[in-house]
Amino acid sequence: KLLMEVYESGNTSSDLFVMLSSMARLKQDNALMRRYLEEGIAKNPDHIPLLLSMAQLDANEKQFDNVETGLRKVIDLQPEKIVYRINLAKTYLAQGKKDEAEETLASALKANPEDENTRIGVAGFWLAAKDVQKAEEVISEGIENHPDTFAYRLFLAELYAKTKRLDESENTLRQALEINPDPANPDVIKTKVALAKVLLIRAKISEGEKLTDEVLENDPKNIDAHFVKGKL
Repeated sequence: KLLMEVYESGNTSSDLFVMLSSMARLKQDNALMRRYLEEGIAKNPDHIPLLLSMAQLDANEKQFDNVETGLRKVIDLQPEKIVYRINLAKTYLAQGKKDEAEETLASALKANPEDENTRIGVAGFWLAAKDVQKAEEVISEGIENHPDTFAYRLFLAELYAKTKRLDESENTLRQALEINPDPANPDVIKTKVALAKVLLIRAKISEGEKLTDEVLENDPKNIDAHFVKGKL
C-alpha cells in the first residue's frame, strides 16, 4: 500500500521500481513484475539493478535474445566488471553457443589482461563448465605473465586438487611459498592453509600440523587453520 501511494504520486525513482518489481516477484506475478521493470527501465534506462532484474526474468522465461540484449547494455555501462560478461557467457552456454561464450570471455581478457579478478573469473567459469583444460590455460597464462602473483597459484592448486592431481597441487603451493618469505604475509598464510588441506588429504599429518602451527603463530584467530589442525 505504501509503495502504491508513492507510485501513484508520479514518483519515477529507480528504487521505487526495484521494490515494486520485487513485490511482484514475491507474489509470483511475472506479468506484473515485467510491467514494473519495463516502466522503471523506460524512466531510468541506465539503472543496472533494473536491467539485471529484467535479464533474470527473461532468463527464467527462456527469452534468451532479450537476456543477451540486456546484459550487453549492462556490460556497456560497466565494462570493467567481469561478472556481467560471465553471466552473458552462461547465457550462451545454456543455449549451446560455446563459441559465443568463448568470444565473450576472450574479449574480457583482452580488455583487462592485467586484472586478477577478470582472469580468475574467466578461469572459474570454465572450471564450473567442466572445461578443465581451458581453465588451466587461462590461469597458466596469468602465472607466466605475473609469476609473483599468489592468487593465480592458489586457483591453479585448487583446480589440481579438484581434479585429483594432488602432486601438482602440492608442488604449486610449495612454489607459491617461495615468492615471499614473510610468514605474516596474508597471502603466505592463505597458501600455507591451502597446502595443509592438501597434506591432510595425502595423510602427511606431521607436515600439515607444522604448517598450521606456523600460521597460528602469526595469525592466532585464523579459523581455517584451526579447523584444518582439528581435522589433522
